[in-house]
Amino acid sequence: MTNQANNNPGNAQNQPPQRPNPFASRLGGTAQRPAGTQPAPNAAPPFGGSLLRRTNPNEILWSVSPIYSAFVRFQLGGLGDPFHRLLGMPFNVEFGNSAKVVAMLQTDSDLHEKLTTLLEQTWLTYGFKGAAILYPWEEDVRKAITQPPQPVYVAPANNANNDDDSDDNGDSQEWVNNPKPVRPPETLRAIDLSLVLNVLARVRSNILVANTPLALEPGFLEQSFITDDPRLVAMARATGSIEETW
Repeated sequence: MTNQANNNPGNAQNQPPQRPNPFASRLGGTAQRPAGTQPAPNAAPPFGGSLLRRTNPNEILWSVSPIYSAFVRFQLGGLGDPFHRLLGMPFNVEFGNSAKVVAMLQTDSDLHEKLTTLLEQTWLTYGFKGAAILYPWEEDVRKAITQPPQPVYVAPANNANNDDDSDDNGDSQEWVNNPKPVRPPETLRAIDLSLVLNVLARVRSNILVANTPLALEPGFLEQSFITDDPRLVAMARATGSIEETW
């Protein structure tokens, strides 16, 4: 009887020997190892680096280290009736809703003109020049600001047995999630209506430029931004702000 295994062209015994891929370790492939050998424990990744260990391989942790120690938030909702406080009009409980304030500005041209004139005059008194970057008030942005920097580099432990001329290939490097508590930045909210309206009405694509004209439309006034620009933080503190917990 003929042995079918020996006559099978797909049998490993009849295949030419496979050459190991010399680039497998660098390109993420798996290089062949001699039979009976196992990879070294805690082997270093390619190029001597070390990967950030995560429980969820699809999760990417990132954070922003603020240049300055404080952030300020600009949002119209919750600040009350701007027409009463800014223009001296009769108090209206309905205008405690910012959506109704914005809607009123679209239907009353005289009110729109009066508020625009007031805001333009107030903006000049701030002396703001140049431009500032603002960030939309979103959950991902909040986490990136308030969480400790990720990841952090942990220096290798000193090894007294290592020779001075030993070649450090980076096997002991480690990038890990920051285990140390970091003091979060101070978080404020601007409560002066003139400043908040001026900022919201002049932001374009997350950039506030000094000479940008006012836009008192819903798409602008219904936004919410934060920034760590020290000029805007100082203006918020001078005109009125409260501390928030983000």
